[in-house]
Amino acid sequence: MGEYYLLPEPQGTLFSADALADMHTWLAAKPTYRRSDGAIILCRDYEYRDSVLRNGAEEELTASAEAIGVAAEQVEISIYGWPEIATTIRDFVAYCQSRWACTFVDASLKPLTADRFVEIVIAMNHGH
Repeated sequence: MGEYYLLPEPQGTLFSADALADMHTWLAAKPTYRRSDGAIILCRDYEYRDSVLRNGAEEELTASAEAIGVAAEQVEISIYGWPEIATTIRDFVAYCQSRWACTFVDASLKPLTADRFVEIVIAMNHGH
């Protein structure tokens, strides 16, 4: 799937400290795990996350490629497999775009709607 970004607008500006705090609060209400480097790992559901943690297999989460890195310059979103996570990301992007001026782009910096992102992830998971 790949890398996607939320970029603050206008170009060259930064997300405010309050915006970053709000993003972290929004994500904390989802089934997540925070790696030591600060990246937020999105889990497909609470049951999976809690099972991994109960079994002492944190490395399964820390090695995950499904992550969100929230920083003032950009929000980096990496997704490689779970369609369930794509809908959470869609909701996160919609939340951010409703509150702050920002553009959602793919790795080539092509603008993308959150709904189109979900369509891409679902199609990739079905071999289309």
